[in-house]
Amino acid sequence: MDVLIAAFLGLSALGRFANQALDSLLAAALREEEQSKAARGGRGPVPQWQQQIEAVSQLPRSHQQLVARMIEAVFAQAATR
Repeated sequence: MDVLIAAFLGLSALGRFANQALDSLLAAALREEEQSKAARGGRGPVPQWQQQIEAVSQLPRSHQQLVARMIEAVFAQAATR
């Protein structure tokens, strides 16, 4: 019986340690997210169109020009409607 009580107390202590460790990890993750938001100016995630423009900037110049012509065509078509 004493062994069961000791085992239970050991598991209980282990559970408290695990909860504390989990709490510490979650707190660290929240702090990291807050710091990341502060670094971005607190604006939240980058919009998809902005990610796409950044991806286009990594393309070769000829592909960038093609994308620019396509965007200009869309704007021209929208202006005529």
